[in-house]
Amino acid sequence: MKTEHPWQIPTRHCGERGVADRDVQRRVVEEGLGDKGEPLHNHEDKELSVTVSGPAFDTGTVGAGLFVLSGRRRGATDHGGNVRHRARTAVLIATVLLSACGDAPFGSLGQRSSGWIGEPTVVTTTTVPITVPIVIGSDILKWFNDEISSELPDDPEAVKDAIFERRGGDLFVQASRAEIAVLVPDIKFPSSTPYLSEYVTSQIVFDNDGNLSADPVAAFGIWSSEPYTRSRSVAQLIILRISVDAAAAVEVAEPGAEISCARFSDRTTEVCAVTTVEGIPVWSLAASNGTTLIWFDGDFRYELFGRSFVAVAALEDMVVDLVPLADLGNTSG
Repeated sequence: MKTEHPWQIPTRHCGERGVADRDVQRRVVEEGLGDKGEPLHNHEDKELSVTVSGPAFDTGTVGAGLFVLSGRRRGATDHGGNVRHRARTAVLIATVLLSACGDAPFGSLGQRSSGWIGEPTVVTTTTVPITVPIVIGSDILKWFNDEISSELPDDPEAVKDAIFERRGGDLFVQASRAEIAVLVPDIKFPSSTPYLSEYVTSQIVFDNDGNLSADPVAAFGIWSSEPYTRSRSVAQLIILRISVDAAAAVEVAEPGAEISCARFSDRTTEVCAVTTVEGIPVWSLAASNGTTLIWFDGDFRYELFGRSFVAVAALEDMVVDLVPLADLGNTSG
């Protein structure tokens, strides 16, 4: 039989595929001969015929080809040499067919998946800084007691008597800004309060005999919500007490005056310091529940207590800028 070598098998271009490509069978018969016509294989490998069948290769579908190897040998059974010869022949045929597809038969491998596998999406977030003030203007606060009386007498004694009559057994009596301004005309109030402040309660303080107390004479509470609807320890940010202390105010104002923590420290004080805030001597008394700042202005001593969650810087801002209570918003009753 005439040997038909795999490289002599005509091939179609891999890109051309039609109905005729199906079930194409090629029969290759190879018999190894030596230079002198002697067989190269032993007796068991002689007269081997290999049939390769399967569809032609498609350059876009590498691996779709199916090889069916069938060997027939006359007068012998399959042994190891026969199997090895079949494998070598199959590899040789596959190499020839793939070579016909061009220099890069696997060039299109993975192109089908590259169309839907995109670059990973990286999500980034940006934090926009928000500046929150530590204080707000006192003029926007709601004064809880401003509507406590419909008419304000012209006589300060009549105003005092009217307030004392509604005391209800408490010497700290609720009073409007207008009433306090009449009884203590030189009293001042901070022009700023800590952020989140919303309400102010105001009180006049009496002695048991019905006269105004000196220490303190007035008291104010600054709240973050409607007064007395929540716990003081949560909603009441600030307590301001103002006392008439003319003698101490003069003493502290004298040049070379001795200023020490001993003047105001008590058993609840954990840390005491005497500092100056814009030239004003200030006693700073720290305790477990908050900080108290004490300073003098005119004949009055101001004691400002801020709870532990109130910034000390906000308390210091309240020290440096006091305005007459009568000038702070509407003081009409």
